[in-house]
Amino acid sequence: HTYRLQHSRVLQQILLACSQTPHPATRIYFGRRQKERILKDFAFPLVAMGPLAHHPKQLVDNATALEASCLAHNPVIIQEATRWELRLKILWVYADCLGMLRKDRSQGSDIAYEPLPIGHPEHGMVIELTGALAQRARLDDIVVEWGRTRGQWQVLGMGRPPVRWPLPAAILNRHEYLRDLVMAGRL
Repeated sequence: HTYRLQHSRVLQQILLACSQTPHPATRIYFGRRQKERILKDFAFPLVAMGPLAHHPKQLVDNATALEASCLAHNPVIIQEATRWELRLKILWVYADCLGMLRKDRSQGSDIAYEPLPIGHPEHGMVIELTGALAQRARLDDIVVEWGRTRGQWQVLGMGRPPVRWPLPAAILNRHEYLRDLVMAGRL
């Protein structure tokens, strides 16, 4: 179940809509006729992406780039383009937040994500929202990316967690963590 969500943006968008989890305005367009409606629903710039999570997201600001994206992907997923003040990636494994990464817009757009302590008080609400989403959807091993704009947190996407996750003082090996859970009889 979690595996399919990690790889399918279509399933992710359906989950976010059905669970009423805050996320940017997004529509899925199948076929030529539906794709012709995109500019009636969204204005440039917009984000275009394919149905699979490994397809890169593209910031589209003209009709030529939009047409290329529509030809490359069926369905094509279109999302409003938003300037995020802050972005967080939450590593969620079996009902626990194991790590957080932060990217602050005020430090420039090229900055890499930096590890945060899990108990960081400013981001407790995001951990709670991630836990609620994971519980509702029975997600057990996933990275959920959040963005904050105008004071509101929204899910930007979900993905497969890497084996190695940076923590403030070390590197977490997710496989070793899962092995330890199995050895302790918790899984």
